[in-house]
Amino acid sequence: MINYQQEDSNRSFETKGTCTKDPDTGCSALSAGFETPNVSRSIFQTLNRVFLGGALFPAGDYFANASNPADFRTVNLDQEPTFETEQLGISLEISHRLDEYTLTSLSGYYDTEIDRFQDFDRFATSVRLTTPITFRANARDVSTTDIIQSGRRDLNKGEQFSQEFRLASQFDGDFNFLLGLYYYQQKRRRAVLITYPAAISHPCKAGLGAGRIPLGRSDRQGNAGIPGL
Repeated sequence: MINYQQEDSNRSFETKGTCTKDPDTGCSALSAGFETPNVSRSIFQTLNRVFLGGALFPAGDYFANASNPADFRTVNLDQEPTFETEQLGISLEISHRLDEYTLTSLSGYYDTEIDRFQDFDRFATSVRLTTPITFRANARDVSTTDIIQSGRRDLNKGEQFSQEFRLASQFDGDFNFLLGLYYYQQKRRRAVLITYPAAISHPCKAGLGAGRIPLGRSDRQGNAGIPGL
């Protein structure tokens, strides 16, 4: 059996942002209203202030006059979400009768790739950068803009393979047996990229790649072999 699935859409697992402004933490941990975060003390404002002297965008809370619609189904974003996935699954079962025995083989292969993007701060502001800059606002395509845009791109790739062999007896009488051997292998790779104008504008930008901060990467591989009786 072969199963193939492909999707290219703008659906998002998390889009609407709720917040009650807090001067210290940005958003209050005690309530979730239809306001915007206070970014005066955010890490990006810190980069702007410490390394650039506030030259990239105005100091303070640039979300102060931004709107957050009072509706859980209405958003105000400056970047549209995208969701791209491609999945392939293959399974094969073969059985063969040998006199008083049946030999069965079960093979499985699964490959998946997921590319998901969303607006990182989930809000939009009318405040602009002091000058347009060129960077990968969506962590993929290079563009020049004066919009204060931030994004998060999740890249996932996985591959699985399994193989099972079974030998079953069909004796006349009370005694029969089933012998089995199972093998499983899995490989996974995941990367999370965060984009922001300040990421390419401070002295430590080397290695970040046009405004992309590699927030996390992981590579995993596992194997298993299990005999059975």
